Amino acid sequence: MELIKLKKPFPSEKIHWRVGATFEKDGITKGLALAYIDARDLYERLDDVCGAENWQIRYPQANGKTTCEIGIKINDEWVWKANGAGDTATEAEKGAYSDAAKRAGVPWGIAAYLYDMTNIYVQLKKRGKSWVIDEAEKPKLIKAHNDLVSSLINPATDDEIDSVISEANLLTTLNDYNELRNTKAVPLRKRANSDQQRTLDENLGAIKKSLTSKMAAE
Repeated sequence: MELIKLKKPFPSEKIHWRVGATFEKDGITKGLALAYIDARDLYERLDDVCGAENWQIRYPQANGKTTCEIGIKINDEWVWKANGAGDTATEAEKGAYSDAAKRAGVPWGIAAYLYDMTNIYVQLKKRGKSWVIDEAEKPKLIKAHNDLVSSLINPATDDEIDSVISEANLLTTLNDYNELRNTKAVPLRKRANSDQQRTLDENLGAIKKSLTSKMAAE
């Protein structure tokens, strides 16, 4: 049993999205898109990695809320990890069990990488009394997920970040800057973690500002 495989990213078609915080600007309602997996994909991952006979699930109650414990049999010993969730807006009981199960998978690494997703704000549309994500925004969400997976499979190194910054410092025109940004910095940024992205953005922003001022003075 290779438990590391529990952490494997899911295909984009297995990722679902719901609306988090919302706000209105210029008459348009937007919201934070939150990624999640279906409970059935959680169970399938456990079957594939552990074998159906080597894991089990139970739902104790804690302070009136539904919690979930997932146990995996490791070296003939059951190891348990737990998490919980409050009732969802619809199908409260069923939703609570499903949400608690998905949350309990996170300590085992299942879909935990989705918590590293950068904030994505999307346009919403009304469906009954609720807001849902506009279908036109789906390509943006798929791209965001694929970029995250790419950063996990082939993460950027600090040396790569430093190399692009050093190369940018030698540039003398905005045209050269834009070419380097599009061909090297942007692809690298997709593979970078949040700290590396911040470093890259701050340095390239300062370099662009310097080049703009220099060219304006000529």
